[in-house]
Amino acid sequence: MLGMVSRETLVHLGSVLAALSLLVVSGWLFPALDGSLLVFVYLCYHALIFGGAHAYFAWRGEAGTVPVPSRWRFLWALAAWIVLGVVGALGPDWTVQGVPTDAVMAGLGVVVLLGYWLLEAQDGYRSSRPT
Repeated sequence: MLGMVSRETLVHLGSVLAALSLLVVSGWLFPALDGSLLVFVYLCYHALIFGGAHAYFAWRGEAGTVPVPSRWRFLWALAAWIVLGVVGALGPDWTVQGVPTDAVMAGLGVVVLLGYWLLEAQDGYRSSRPT
């Protein structure tokens, strides 16, 4: 049965298993997860789920169904979202021109998302044009 599954699927399953293992081990080591440790585990879990397979293939330079530059762009966007999540969740409760830090970080997250989509669309358009 595993012979019919693509290599990308197996790598993605490996990253999901690593993420689930992180949850189990952190729950076992720290039974009373709260505050900043909980946020850290939550963000690491999502980084592994969404970026684990992309990181593996990007690091090895293997394209598969997704080109390597696209994998790197996704990983940079994911890293930006994680940093924004950490600052939004654990940062000080400041206001910027009357806007709370959480809203500023959410707005910056949307800007990162739109920038990522724009770069992907531009690269997809360029690769589809005849040379």
